Amino acid sequence: MDVHAMVANQRHAAEEQFPQPQSMHAPLPVLLVLGMGIGSIMLWAASPIFWLWFAAKVATWNGGDTRLTPQLVLIILGGIIGTTLLLVKLLGAMNRKHMRLTGLDRGTKNVRAWNKSMRDSSGVTRDRGVLEPVMFFSLGMAAIAFAIGLAISDFVLPG
Repeated sequence: MDVHAMVANQRHAAEEQFPQPQSMHAPLPVLLVLGMGIGSIMLWAASPIFWLWFAAKVATWNGGDTRLTPQLVLIILGGIIGTTLLLVKLLGAMNRKHMRLTGLDRGTKNVRAWNKSMRDSSGVTRDRGVLEPVMFFSLGMAAIAFAIGLAISDFVLPG
């Protein structure tokens, strides 16, 4: 096999692994970004609220006493941690799929800023996808919703 055929085979394999980039406004990348947004909101807000609600239901099943017990704390923490791990894996997979579809991922490793030394900085930056901005935006929205909820509720501090 000659060199030109080997190069053509490698190029063909690379094209199969990394398809032709789509626009950021194509339907599938937009759906992936929306999915990342929903997953982020579930991570910041829906998961903790669900596990608190579930623990309250479990507490009332066991005789109607709603005091916080070590078992309920384990249910809450274990549920939140397990759900977080699952959602983080899902969000990472969606971000990688989005990067592959839009041409942001070309198989190169991206070294995070805190892992670089001064001699590593060549001035070249690579995009890490849209997951980070989506996460920051959803966290900001969750914080604003929490502040509004506290402002309009009849929340009274003990004492």
